[in-house]
Amino acid sequence: MAAKRYVFITGASSGIGFQFARYCAQRGDALLLVSRSAERLQKAADHIRTQYAADVLTLSCDLTQPSAVADVMEWLDTVQIVPRLIIHNAGFGAFGAFHQLPEESIEEQIAVHDLFPLCFTRRILPRLLEAPPATILFIASTAAFAPVPFLNVYAAAKALQLHSALALRAELDGTGVQVSCCCPGPVATGFFDTAQMSNRPPFPLRLMDPETVVRYTMRQLERGKALIIPGALNRWIARFSQWMPKTTAARIAASLYRRQLNKRK
Repeated sequence: MAAKRYVFITGASSGIGFQFARYCAQRGDALLLVSRSAERLQKAADHIRTQYAADVLTLSCDLTQPSAVADVMEWLDTVQIVPRLIIHNAGFGAFGAFHQLPEESIEEQIAVHDLFPLCFTRRILPRLLEAPPATILFIASTAAFAPVPFLNVYAAAKALQLHSALALRAELDGTGVQVSCCCPGPVATGFFDTAQMSNRPPFPLRLMDPETVVRYTMRQLERGKALIIPGALNRWIARFSQWMPKTTAARIAASLYRRQLNKRK
């Protein structure tokens, strides 16, 4: 009998992370779910166990804390599991003028998007290399392709995540460990509420359904795709953003987001 495959997912209690958990449970994977909110995480895990009879282990952990990598590694050592698919999904944005952002918000965005996923990957990677195949998926954003004023830190952190993921993929070529990066556009999750924005971005772009994003991402991941961008319009925007001078992209984004910021006041 084949060994059960464990999937490790951060930010798994809601939104895209929860949909990744549902998708993997439905196809028979066991789950290692991590989220900050213990209550919401328990509800998500109970739902998945009931719906799919899946093996689900959970850890409530604040990934912005310096001890997060050590805490997660200790948990994995305790349960004696090495995941075969790692999905770095946890994240949040803070909308506003940079000079008015609380310093804690800047630190926490960098920690959850960059420090935890990269440092955890560095710690777990030797174990993955000992027994491939394995896959690491980073969930970045189309914001990674250009500077985004008033979402300054979020976009910059996602850019670091994107470039680190693609660089690591090239480093690991031929090892049996695949690294991919997904860059969704706006998705109908709690992101905009958390960022204290309106319920959508300041441009006429339809919010994608999280389940649709996950289904597309997993299909592309199984095909070995390096860069995954759900949605044809999002793919066009990403290509256009890469072609456009960064200063021009920043000015356009500043104009759009400044209007939304003024509406909030």
